[in-house]
Amino acid sequence: MQTHLDDAYARQLGDAFGREEVWHVLKASNDAKIYLGFKDFITPDSFKDAVKSERFLSHLKMARD
Repeated sequence: MQTHLDDAYARQLGDAFGREEVWHVLKASNDAKIYLGFKDFITPDSFKDAVKSERFLSHLKMARD
């Protein structure tokens, strides 16, 4: 898991912007997917339960073309 400063918090620390990041996908299968965080709020315990039952992907937001 990765987290980055949002712009407001970064300004409090003296930075103009939060951290920016770019990923370059060089090769992927035709059915590969990229997930962009959670669909909705979920508690850590609920997510742990979802991971154990292999339902965790249903809580993630998928990038669209």
